[in-house]
Amino acid sequence: MNDLNKAQVLADSAHLLAEKINRARFEGKKISDEQTVKLCEVLSVLTELLGEAA
Repeated sequence: MNDLNKAQVLADSAHLLAEKINRARFEGKKISDEQTVKLCEVLSVLTELLGEAA
């Protein structure tokens, strides 16, 4: 899988995770640090891959 494909998969995953977190917040549920950290880690890897692909 090339870097752009990896970046697309990560972007899709990050988007789904962000939607899940936002939905939970909207429903008044508490969001754990673990969930937020996971999203940040995915976005960090995505940024790195996009930088390499550019």
